[in-house]
Amino acid sequence: SILPTVDLNGRPSQESSLLFAVLCAVYVLFYNFAYDINNAFQGVYQIRRSSTATNLLQTKFVIANHPLVGGEVDFDEVSEDSSTGDVLVRSPGLGD
Repeated sequence: SILPTVDLNGRPSQESSLLFAVLCAVYVLFYNFAYDINNAFQGVYQIRRSSTATNLLQTKFVIANHPLVGGEVDFDEVSEDSSTGDVLVRSPGLGD
């Protein structure tokens, strides 16, 4: 059987109206999803540190500002010996 698209007065049937509404909703949802995927980094977003990185930074801050070990611990970048390729690690206070 074929569903009538309009009744005798020229109005669309309930089934046709419902089908049109569903198709419009699917189209709008698909459009918004595709737009969001294509513009993933538009707008306001924030990248947060992980809890591990935050704990390590907090530990570094506490050690660096501690009154007893503040000058003894060094957080400078480790240098590399260019002639041998060995990594040189300096420990302040131990055989300076």
